[in-house]
Amino acid sequence: MKIQNKKLHTLYKFILENGFELSIEEIAFGIHITKKTLYNRFGSRQLLENQVVEFWRELFQTRFNEKCAFTNNFVEQLLILIYEFEWSLVHEPVFLKREIKNYNTFFKQDNPFLSNIVLQVIKQGKENGEFSSTIQDEKFIRFFLFNIFELFLKESFPHILVSSNGTISSEIEYEYIQYLITPILTKEGLKNFEEINLNHFLTM
Repeated sequence: MKIQNKKLHTLYKFILENGFELSIEEIAFGIHITKKTLYNRFGSRQLLENQVVEFWRELFQTRFNEKCAFTNNFVEQLLILIYEFEWSLVHEPVFLKREIKNYNTFFKQDNPFLSNIVLQVIKQGKENGEFSSTIQDEKFIRFFLFNIFELFLKESFPHILVSSNGTISSEIEYEYIQYLITPILTKEGLKNFEEINLNHFLTM
């Protein structure tokens, strides 16, 4: 791991455990450096936050890409993405919630991180004949992410539906998966979906 990545990893771990709502002094103290060194290393408070968020994004993308390398089709990749969101919500809530807290407006950004990942899978799935070519990409991405975030982040979501480790129950997930994915599938995509052992994905 490069020196700068080690420094960012240290900062990432600290923010992960303590959140973003800390002063520069508290962050410097928490990662065992002086305030001056912190500014020399990261530039400013905003640049510090930008760099650690970008570090998290790279981790998220890398994990997703590594898992996709073992998939058989793009339907599976879309499922992997759903569970990567859930994994991140359980293990990296500070970062995922920050990324999507304004998800109603983040499509106005030039390069929205999460929507680009979905778009990557959708385009490849279309080319492979698994997703309908008539899908309007932007509308589907809005629909997909909105419902994922509603499921995972809705504060009023009944606690009984959530397992002890913070994940949504498999029954609820299964219904949502069908709701989210099956409308966009071609016959080939539906065949691939029906051949997938969802219990395997639900326990990843």
